[in-house]
Amino acid sequence: MKKYIFTLLMAAMSTMAVAQNCEIQLMVAPVEQGEEVTDGFNEMLMTRLTNVLTQKGIVADPSYNQFFITGKFTHFYKETLPGPPMQTAMHSMLTLYIGDAVNQQVYATESFEVRGVGNSLERALLNAMTQLNGKNQKVEALIEKGKKKILNYYDNNYPTLLKKAQSAAALNEYGEALYYLVAIPECCKGYAEAYS
Repeated sequence: MKKYIFTLLMAAMSTMAVAQNCEIQLMVAPVEQGEEVTDGFNEMLMTRLTNVLTQKGIVADPSYNQFFITGKFTHFYKETLPGPPMQTAMHSMLTLYIGDAVNQQVYATESFEVRGVGNSLERALLNAMTQLNGKNQKVEALIEKGKKKILNYYDNNYPTLLKKAQSAAALNEYGEALYYLVAIPECCKGYAEAYS
């Protein structure tokens, strides 16, 4: 009896470890920007989001994917501070979203008040983004909530993905079939069936 309970506990612990380390993919989409946010800064912000996702075990991909992370700046203010050297101060609200592009649903959202000061607007924006890192509890909560919803999507929809893969394979569209199969994360219910 003790062996049976020990085996169940070990299996449960390994399942939990797999679930925690389960790799999913998110497309990092450009942040919707106001007139003050330059393309160069947007690129840097996308790089920062990619780094944060990678730290959290998520494959961040700039190419198209059903699931994405993006954001939007609102209430953007800037002010020039006098004195040598002249400084620019900025204050904005950045809202990040994790969502499903195919089904047009938002899975998780979190807002961040961002403030920065620098010798240019670009530098002030960069200084403001230092709080967006993997150790920020709001960022962690956003990623975990989004990840949980994405895994739930795959757990509920893997039969449909398997049928789409079978249909594509029947039409000799092997690339498309493979796309549907490899989309299912290892820790989801349909993974074993996809690779059998």
